This record gives sequence, C-alpha cells and structure tokens, in this order.
Amino acid sequence: MAAPPPTGTPRSPATIPTTTKGTTVAGAATTTNPTRTSSPQAEVQFDVDEAGSYGPDELGFQGQWGEEAGPASEVEVSFDDGDVCLNGETGQVIDDDYGTYWGARATFGLCQKHDGAEAVNECLPPSVRRDFVGVAFSLEGAALPRLVTIQFNETDRESPTSLWLQTEGETLALFEYTTNPFDSSAPALNPNDLESITVRAVGATDVTQAFDFCVRDVRALFGEAWAEALIPDWLDEEGPGKQVDFVGANLVGAEFGEQNR
Repeated sequence: MAAPPPTGTPRSPATIPTTTKGTTVAGAATTTNPTRTSSPQAEVQFDVDEAGSYGPDELGFQGQWGEEAGPASEVEVSFDDGDVCLNGETGQVIDDDYGTYWGARATFGLCQKHDGAEAVNECLPPSVRRDFVGVAFSLEGAALPRLVTIQFNETDRESPTSLWLQTEGETLALFEYTTNPFDSSAPALNPNDLESITVRAVGATDVTQAFDFCVRDVRALFGEAWAEALIPDWLDEEGPGKQVDFVGANLVGAEFGEQNR
C-alpha cells in the first residue's frame, strides 16, 4: 500500500509537536534470537544495501525504499553505507492546499515479501511483534526543509499517525507517543498493522525549498524499557525544573521543578 498523502493544514511551529536537536538515545544490546527479543531493551539495525533494500533479517523484517514527489516538487534518493539520503526541492504550497502540494517523500516497507507492502503481522512472529515498540534514527544534512514529517502507515488506515521534526539530530519514536496532528481523537497506532514508514519533506506556502539530508542508523526498537530510558537523569535532582520533548510528547513539563525537590 502506498503511503497516503497528508490531509489538512499543518499547524504553526508554535503548536505542532516536535523533537529537539540532540535527543539522546540510551544504548542497548541487539537481539540474537530469531524468534523473540530476549532483552527488555533491544534494537535491530535495518541494514540497507546500495539498492535501498534490506532483509529478510533474522526477525522477519524485509523491505525496499522508494521515493515519490508531489506537484512542482522533485526528489532523488540515494544509499551510502546504510544511509538513506534525500535530495531535491519542494514546490510552493498554493492556497494552503497541502493535500495537493504535499512535497516529496521516501517510504520503506517493513514487510514486503511480495510486490506490495504488508503489515508486520505477516512477517514477524507474535513473540517479536508484542515487543516492537518503536523506531530510532538520526536526521542529518546540509539543508533541511522547515518541516520533516515521519508518517506511520497502517493497513486500511487513511489518516495515519506521525511525528513532526524541525531540527536535525537523534530521534527515538515510540509508537505509543505518536499522534495524528489533525485529529486528537484518532486511535493510537497499532504496531501489528504497521506496513511502512514515510519520511516527507513538507512544502512551504511562501517559497520553494531545496533540501539535502540523510536518515541514518534506522533501527527497530523492542522492549518497554525504551520509555524508561527517556526519563532524564536530573529527574530526581534538586533545583529548578527542566523540560524535554520527544516524539511530540512533553515528558516533563517546566512546572515539574516544583516537584523534583
């Protein structure tokens, strides 16, 4: 199933959920058991070859990167030592019509045993699926557009969940914290129905945007301990409150300084 184009009008940078530059992802051991993830906090690298393909790996993931550009936009995707690099230009969004002028994107399927993408429940055994909690990657490059979205495409779901990025750096995307930015009442992502993940360069209403950036070290995350790893070390320290953002969720509000004393 192809990644559906976004609908609705993006909110202003002051109101959209974003991650911040330099987000730290705690280290973890990779799994070596082909039928289940034995570690409470494990990660598995998607080793992409020069053609943009990967797998099948020991857990069952297998897929292929592909690219697509909207009206007045262009994109070229290349692969270098596991990096997935996007180069091109987003056309100007006319009359706030983001549904038509959605920009440019690259999508990779998680379970492509045949011609099209299938849900991960067709590739991964239940013992692996139940621990699949998110993905992690690093976004880096010489020229990022003002907004990059990471969209999680599920089987038979027209309005997928996503996260919105405005700066480069490490991102840890836990499925339970992804949202639909246009519908707060939309159901949460169901990892069993996840087919593919899309990286999109979003167009702007006032200018065309040249972009040149790479998605690096894409990994699948397993285990509930990843959520705990996001809790900052200063949580139990005395002093004024601090704030951390991740995957569109404010883990610790600024007011928390009144409580961590």
